Amino acid sequence: AYQVHQAENVHIVIHDNESTALSTENSPPYEESLEFSLLPNANGHNSRISSPPPILTARRIDRLNELKQNILSEHPKIKVYTRQLDVRDKSTVDQLVSSLPSDLKEIDVLVNNAGNIIVKGMDKIDNVSSDDIDIMVDTNVKGLLYVTQAVLPRMKERQKGHIINIGSISETEFSFIRFGGDKARADKVYEGITPLTGEDIAETVVFVASRPDHVNIADVTLYPVNQASVYLVHRPHTKK
Repeated sequence: AYQVHQAENVHIVIHDNESTALSTENSPPYEESLEFSLLPNANGHNSRISSPPPILTARRIDRLNELKQNILSEHPKIKVYTRQLDVRDKSTVDQLVSSLPSDLKEIDVLVNNAGNIIVKGMDKIDNVSSDDIDIMVDTNVKGLLYVTQAVLPRMKERQKGHIINIGSISETEFSFIRFGGDKARADKVYEGITPLTGEDIAETVVFVASRPDHVNIADVTLYPVNQASVYLVHRPHTKK
């Protein structure tokens, strides 16, 4: 399985014996879950996945190196290729895709998953800085388009390919960032509930990406059982 991961803007390139996938990723637990879900025999049902070297890219190189070591510690025989990348830089995205090894150029699955959040603190929308707005739009919108533009032409030539766009209400580190690194306060957000995990999302992505060519999954919406909307959350396990 070829993968690209991320700690902040980590991308995952996945390659098996029948298809190659390129994925952009944002939060470390998610991308690591996706990585291990796609490795050979990692979850018992991915018999199609072979074991070429993962291709790992990230904006934050320290997270990328940490992820690489985690993979090698569990799969010491797998070769790992790492590269720093930010989806906001179109020329770098184009260069990455064009310079892929010949056996990886035919990308069959694109997972657009890199993202950034606009809320760094408790500011209301009328007080959010223009710099934060630019970062969010450049990553979540323009970055998605840049990667899609780099990959889509080859898909059209072959008349084959899946594009999976991932959006979220709040990603893995949302509360931690919003509360300025206050872990205790961030943990309170999830107190009394069982939230979705990176593994939950990763398994869904793997399922969607591994459907037969004639199957088109147009939309998937995931919530934890305890949550009905952004603000409506049931906390059955909260201590009285």
